Amino acid sequence: MTMTASQFLTARQELGMTHEELAGTLDLTPHVIAGIEDGKARVPKAIEKQVRWLLALAKRDAILAASGLPECPVMTEFWRLEWSPDEQSNSERLKALETLRAHVENCPICKAREEYADKHAPPIPDMPQRGWMRGLDFLMSLDQRLPRPLRPPEGDDGEGRRMGIFGAAFFSVMAIGIAVFYAFARLAAWGVASNWWNESLAIIVLVPLAYFVGFFLAGTVYDLTRPMAGRLVGYVLRGGLILPSIYGSIGAVIPFVRPSYSWSYWPGTTLGLGLVGALGGAIMWGVDRSKGRLPRSVT
Repeated sequence: MTMTASQFLTARQELGMTHEELAGTLDLTPHVIAGIEDGKARVPKAIEKQVRWLLALAKRDAILAASGLPECPVMTEFWRLEWSPDEQSNSERLKALETLRAHVENCPICKAREEYADKHAPPIPDMPQRGWMRGLDFLMSLDQRLPRPLRPPEGDDGEGRRMGIFGAAFFSVMAIGIAVFYAFARLAAWGVASNWWNESLAIIVLVPLAYFVGFFLAGTVYDLTRPMAGRLVGYVLRGGLILPSIYGSIGAVIPFVRPSYSWSYWPGTTLGLGLVGALGGAIMWGVDRSKGRLPRSVT
């Protein structure tokens, strides 16, 4: 059921916000908020979802405040910084979020508050997001959609594979977009008789498969070499195996996309990529060592 103007007004009052404060939270102007409450404009569906989400959070916070449970100082500081964007860069904010996740898993105060809220507070709907953010979240959660034996472990041990899956999905979307554009460009230039869709169809089917295999292998190499991440052998192995994993996988499907490409080039090209990557890794190790920024190896 669509939120009415009176319900929108009641929600703002329950949140304890002025027109200006709610407008800033919803990225609107105070005039739009006033227009909705006066019935001059409908409540957009996206805005309704945001308001209902804010209400659910407020009710949860009120129930926790009345519970008598102590507040977690780490969580309180995190939200203080989160609502003060000028105090943190994006990289610092992402690092703080990762630290917070690890903290919540081991903090008895956070666990007690979460269990109490789950038992006594109404469930919180999914956080409203823009379309591109939903797409990004989908890409970031692809690792959880894999069969269990292939699913990367949680934490740092699976970081490389998770980033590999995300990278494969990102480049696959780009490849599919380019293939579709190329197909219609051929159709416009040469007509239906030009087999305008053959090569593009092969790209759409095979290139994403190659990306996922290659990036997953590359991520596996990254994860397995964590114990030697700061040593020369770690740099050489990562450079020598990651590069051919990704581009070697792409090279393996090119003959199916373009039959004129000879398989005889593939072994030598893949080996050459490995040698170039290993040399690049050795050079990078020397540079990082000279600047004192070698990562710590994980035992």
